[in-house]
Amino acid sequence: MTNLVITDPKESITRDLSVLREYAGRAVVHGEELAPSEAADQAWRMEEFLAVGSSFNLTFKEMVLQIYNGLDSEKRDCGCHSCRSMKKV
Repeated sequence: MTNLVITDPKESITRDLSVLREYAGRAVVHGEELAPSEAADQAWRMEEFLAVGSSFNLTFKEMVLQIYNGLDSEKRDCGCHSCRSMKKV
């Protein structure tokens, strides 16, 4: 027999969003490669996040924007002319 644990969809989407942001920050912003177990967890959480988000009538674009929201402020400074110029602003 399978035991199902029912959680509040808002809690579920909030938890998944937090973890997905962390994975996105590491992979996209910092260029790290996720471990195979993390990649599997990311895929599962993304599937769940998209399913719950769509139940709230969010579009795919809105959900992806939620994941990447604020990550641009974490961009690493590579030292190129562009990055140095951005620091002056």
